[in-house]
Amino acid sequence: MIGHVLRYTPFFAQIKQWLDDDKIGRLMSIQHNENVAYWHQAHSYVRGNWRNKAQSSPMILAKSCHDLDLMLWLVNSKAKKVASFGELSHFKTSESPKNTPKYCLDGCHEAATCLYYAPKVYLNAPIWMKLPVSNDMSDESLLKALKQGPYGRCVYHCDNDVVDHQVTIVEFENDVTVAFTMTAFTKENTRTIKLMGTKGEIRGHLEKNELELIRFGESPVETKTFIPAESGHGGGDLGIMQDFVKLIDSDALLEKASFADSVDSHLLAFAAELSRNTAQVVDFTQYVESLKNLSYHQLQSDEHDSAIRLCQTIFNENMLEEFPLLLGISNQERMFVASLAQSVRSMVNYYPSTIKIDKSHILVGSIGSVCTEPVFRNRNIATKLLIMAEAKMTQEKISLAIISGEGHLYKHFGATRVGNVIGYRLDLDNTTPDNEYELHTYEDKNFETLKKIYKQEEIKYLRSDDEFKALIKGQTYPGTIALCHLELVQKNKEIIAYIFVKKPYNSEELLIREVGGNREAICKALPALIRKHKRSYCLVPLDCHDPLNQFLKGFPSQETDQHASFKVIDWFGFFADLAPYFKPLGKISLFLDKAHPTVSVNGSLCELADFHELHKLVFGPNKELLDKLGMTSLLKDIFPIPFVWTNNLNYQ
Repeated sequence: MIGHVLRYTPFFAQIKQWLDDDKIGRLMSIQHNENVAYWHQAHSYVRGNWRNKAQSSPMILAKSCHDLDLMLWLVNSKAKKVASFGELSHFKTSESPKNTPKYCLDGCHEAATCLYYAPKVYLNAPIWMKLPVSNDMSDESLLKALKQGPYGRCVYHCDNDVVDHQVTIVEFENDVTVAFTMTAFTKENTRTIKLMGTKGEIRGHLEKNELELIRFGESPVETKTFIPAESGHGGGDLGIMQDFVKLIDSDALLEKASFADSVDSHLLAFAAELSRNTAQVVDFTQYVESLKNLSYHQLQSDEHDSAIRLCQTIFNENMLEEFPLLLGISNQERMFVASLAQSVRSMVNYYPSTIKIDKSHILVGSIGSVCTEPVFRNRNIATKLLIMAEAKMTQEKISLAIISGEGHLYKHFGATRVGNVIGYRLDLDNTTPDNEYELHTYEDKNFETLKKIYKQEEIKYLRSDDEFKALIKGQTYPGTIALCHLELVQKNKEIIAYIFVKKPYNSEELLIREVGGNREAICKALPALIRKHKRSYCLVPLDCHDPLNQFLKGFPSQETDQHASFKVIDWFGFFADLAPYFKPLGKISLFLDKAHPTVSVNGSLCELADFHELHKLVFGPNKELLDKLGMTSLLKDIFPIPFVWTNNLNYQ
């Protein structure tokens, strides 16, 4: 028998009977509240066993699966759509009174007035609350357990992360709508319900054991009260045991909840939590379908259209036009997808390139357009695809992955947000155009000149002619949120530099994404660039090694990073590729067979805590790290290495 005990209570059984007897006509809406009560929330869901999602489950499953089961039972229909909202708003450190200790018995100055002061709560608690604290429920034993045990913690300094209030809205296939509220912020620990139909309504209060049947156009109101239950859950515990005994005694199956019913209520809880975490209305049928086994593989030719549609849905409709190298069918061997029913549900892609740093050449994979259908998120699908992409990069001898994004997904993958970049701001009112320099929008006829200028750059992506042309065409394709331009800088009718600029539609800024050529000319052309594109200011992010820095020193600036995540896939290969760059700087090598990654510089060892620190040492920002290591003088001229600003034409 399935333990959905609330179906076995006289209270809810009566509601079900009235619905089946058509007492209120066609059921249209339900308002249902689970009033957890402030003290019960603190005991079970802040200090107790169900406080943490990873250790138990989300609140809506741990506390409210019975309520969702009730809704399915009373509505007698499949769920159609679900939306949910809720947060942990009160029982957290930011809500704590000042200077409160982690344990109540460590001298809390709020003891006299705090609702949750542990000794006051547990010395006077019912047995069911004392038992988890200590098997010996004497005051002496309880106080000893509260000194360092979980139930003695301040409710504002626990490791709880489940919500303390949540609203879930469900639309069912028979058009019934349900609004369910779970909240900690009540005095009573009970359930209240209101059911609205075409001929009447039902109102109920479980703790009072009272129901009202109100039929439209009729009087008086029918009130039904029940004898207070001697067993838990409003008499449901006794009810299910009575039916279980009857089953054993006479083989009479009186079960009110089937296995399928229970599965549906649990799936509804997970769908609600997905909605809460992703801010979306979840189609319940699609959600259940999404739980079927996905196929993980390299993109097949007949899946390309589906993959592009996914990108267009998640990002914008111009994805293929803007990123032809990354998303084109010719790159399908580097596009990894999770598919279901011949439709791509998640994808990870990368495009291989080579970055030149002085005399060193680094093979990189630029990862972009990572996307997953909302209903499939929070299941580590993209993580699995990233691992597949990494394996392919390893086959191609790529040593560095550059990801156009940041966040938990990429950090979990082993990537780190890095970069040693200085961002300059040039305001319209504080700049004066230099008439010696002219700006002209790039045309195809200018390609050979552009290529010649780019070839002189010491730090750059290596680009074939076809790649260069495809990148220009893609990156200057009209976007949905911004338009990019490639501007040529002329002096005495000669093209001596170029500036690739992004112009958001709803902003006063210009963002410089790439420059090449004469740095003084670029600096002096920026005021004219701001005016040509009718913007108020211009932002210029530069790697700290770029010679343009010396011309922009007088402008406001701040340190920043690449706004991207890097992961070195093959550290030994990466350091080997950097050998020509390292050679004039000394003897530099890497050890990974020690407890922590260690860099050797002319015999001096620099031990890092982990690979995230190693990323920051190599790519920056690393000032705080060098200070912590006490090796600034030794390493500052070696690390961070010079690097391209990755949000350039090669951005994927």
